[in-house]
Amino acid sequence: MFADPLDVCIIGYDETETLVRKPPELYVVVTKYPRFAGSQDKACGIASPERPASLIEGNKYDTSVASTIIEAKWFHYIPIYRCQDLFFGSGWTPSRSTLLNIVTQSVFVLTSLILYMNRLVQNETAVRIDDTSCQMLLPREIPDSNRVT
Repeated sequence: MFADPLDVCIIGYDETETLVRKPPELYVVVTKYPRFAGSQDKACGIASPERPASLIEGNKYDTSVASTIIEAKWFHYIPIYRCQDLFFGSGWTPSRSTLLNIVTQSVFVLTSLILYMNRLVQNETAVRIDDTSCQMLLPREIPDSNRVT
């Protein structure tokens, strides 16, 4: 980056707009990221701090939007084409491909949670269901879930 942090001046900002869902309203959060340029040495060029990871490149959709789609699809059993109606009342009508893209990009966030919960269940001798229990029936050898067959 720059040799001397005091030898820089802000020359402008890069802006990203993120759609956030706050039931039943949607609003856009504008985040400004500073761009720096060296004031003495022109060879340094322009630099900007690293941005945090987001679901969609450019941080267009907040995790609240993704969680609303995932909740509707897998907890309330609403098909994707009807998930459009959840946002329509707030003034935004996403296409089905946009909804599917958001769900697909959410996989990298949910994968570690699913693997963790999977390990928890596999380490138990009994899985509790409501007030009853269900005995786990395991094969003699548990197949490796990471191995591709």
